[in-house]
Amino acid sequence: MKRRNKVKFLMLILFFCISLASCKADVSELNINSRDYINYGVRNIDVNFRPFEGRIENMDIYSALFDGLFEENKSGAIVPVLLEGYKKSNDGLEYILTLKKDIYWSDGSQITSQDVISYFSQVLSQKNNSDVIQGLYSIYGVKAYHEGKIDFSGVAIIKVDDKNIKIRMNNKDDALIQKLADPRYRLVKDIDSLKNLIPNYKKVVYSGAYRIQEVNSDGTIMLKHNEKYWDRESKAQEKIKVSCYSSTEMALADLQTNKIDVFKGAPISEVEKLYVDNKLQVYPLEKTLILKFNLAEKSITSNLAFRRAIDSAIKYELYNYLGVKSGIYEVTRGDITRNRKQGDLALFTSENVIEDSKLKEKKAKSIQDAKSLLSSIGDVKMDRLNLLYEERDEEVATLIKNCLLDNLKININLVSYKNDESANNQDYDMKISTYDFSKVEEDEIYKDILIDSNCKTIEYEKNKFINMESNFSDKDTEKIRNVISNRVLCLPLLFENQVICKSAKINYVDFDKDGNVKLKSIEVK
Repeated sequence: MKRRNKVKFLMLILFFCISLASCKADVSELNINSRDYINYGVRNIDVNFRPFEGRIENMDIYSALFDGLFEENKSGAIVPVLLEGYKKSNDGLEYILTLKKDIYWSDGSQITSQDVISYFSQVLSQKNNSDVIQGLYSIYGVKAYHEGKIDFSGVAIIKVDDKNIKIRMNNKDDALIQKLADPRYRLVKDIDSLKNLIPNYKKVVYSGAYRIQEVNSDGTIMLKHNEKYWDRESKAQEKIKVSCYSSTEMALADLQTNKIDVFKGAPISEVEKLYVDNKLQVYPLEKTLILKFNLAEKSITSNLAFRRAIDSAIKYELYNYLGVKSGIYEVTRGDITRNRKQGDLALFTSENVIEDSKLKEKKAKSIQDAKSLLSSIGDVKMDRLNLLYEERDEEVATLIKNCLLDNLKININLVSYKNDESANNQDYDMKISTYDFSKVEEDEIYKDILIDSNCKTIEYEKNKFINMESNFSDKDTEKIRNVISNRVLCLPLLFENQVICKSAKINYVDFDKDGNVKLKSIEVK
């Protein structure tokens, strides 16, 4: 009898536990759906934008608040956004831009051609000393206005009527529309208001899909969809809350407890599990991290055997780099440009690329090859070599330094620089640079790499040369690519990716060409 009661008691406890687990699951699901907004996590909430004073933090938020006349889509095509379209004269010296019929600011007032004229009068003024603006000097009067020599009435960006704007050129510029598609050219009524957006957010009118509805005491901001936004067929969410997180580990904890729905990056230890659980999305960028060599004759790095030794020493070390294991980078395997598309991506951990045992074996063989190559050079004195790198690439630079010291006993002196401040500094032996093939033509990138490496001509066949300062044909570009690869004139190290984590509430996250999250295109289940 006691045994029967004991069984009943155990079954009762089991039933209670199952019920409790079921209730907990229901509560979790309820929490996901009870919020009437998406919570987007960012590293810092800096929305005081300065589009023409350097790099914009939180470009994804900027793009949600303001639309451009044109944008570049993921395939690289330039598409009209606030425009219905444009016409170009046969000689390429005149453009007519036509605004969409029903486009409105967030305060409900209609966007007109006068707004566009006013915008350019602010952007092109002397206050904005950006190289981006110099790209519009092909428009008649822009250079003189930007230099403060004339007022804006002398600039050939002219209102035709409420929907049409005429642009006259100094000279033909086939890249004009692409320049206007730069993300920094987003329609804003008052450029200066962007510098202090948080205290003025209620006064600012927005041209994009969202406006800032509220700035909370905890530092979060709430974006609300603009009711009269032109793209009425979009599935943009009504509200998006932007929250700040201190680390990807903290963000993941918030994602698992349904406090955050989307954030960039992922804790390395959790990457594979997140990928299997469909909570990780990777978008391949067209950015390549490249190690350049000083090819001047007096430099040890001008020696082909030395460059091949460097390649052999570090090529398999890259697979163990944490940036690769976290999916932020993919090893190039010698290719300068990538051919992968988003749907083809897998995790780029060393386990997925090559088994650990084989990796160790191949790494050991490759290091032995590197030592043999150095021995073949002969008695060459190598002082400490200078490796230049941008601040963002410090981890990669340190990896290369440690690898060459441990395996080849080569001493490396690391020298960092910000952005392009040392771009033309030739006092280096090796240099890490990132090239964006989505923004610059391939032949121009090869020119930059080789000229920066003190190589002004290359011999692609015996007594046949290509001058770096001349215009390249497609055949020349192919020849140069082959020479760069065969003679190791530089080393492509890593392809860059954009990695995001998403909660069970999110079906799909879309990106722009630069890997910024398109907040207005987030799909909810």
